[in-house]
Amino acid sequence: MNSKICQKLLLIITFCLCAFGCAQKQPAPIPESPEITKPKVIVVKIPPVRNPKLSNEERHWQMQKFLFPQIEIPKKIPKGLPNDDSLFYIKLGEDKSIKINQSRICNLSEVELLQNKLEEIFRNRAEMGVFEESSNRIVKAVLIIAPDSAKYGEVFSLVEAVENSGADPIVLKIGNLPNTVITPRN
Repeated sequence: MNSKICQKLLLIITFCLCAFGCAQKQPAPIPESPEITKPKVIVVKIPPVRNPKLSNEERHWQMQKFLFPQIEIPKKIPKGLPNDDSLFYIKLGEDKSIKINQSRICNLSEVELLQNKLEEIFRNRAEMGVFEESSNRIVKAVLIIAPDSAKYGEVFSLVEAVENSGADPIVLKIGNLPNTVITPRN
């Protein structure tokens, strides 16, 4: 309950007790609530629902626009998928192993190794000048894929290690999300 409301209620009760001669002394003041430290906020994006009607090329450009809003989708989408290095896939396995793309890096109990590896990759990208399209920002997009069986704490420690590496944006996909189109309510 809000401390100001508690103080008002206490004053009302004290007044009533005093009015009827039941109170002998002033009650002790209600201590102020201690300051609550704000929790760390990690911004994680949720990818758009996969539309099965789109071609692979259209899905590629949809994801690029999602990751990097400054990118313009071409009016005529070219055939074929480009060699795309804009997004790392970090996968948490059922056995608690962690992979970057297809390379096994560590176990969940060693997430600092993942963080160090991502920091190294981002430093290399800075040296080589791998920038987001139409920007001078280094490409640091990461997609985290976790199984349905993963516990909240496991996913959070993985997300925190990725965030501490400097990754941005961080996209989270849990298990096998449905591929249905979601329509908003009217």
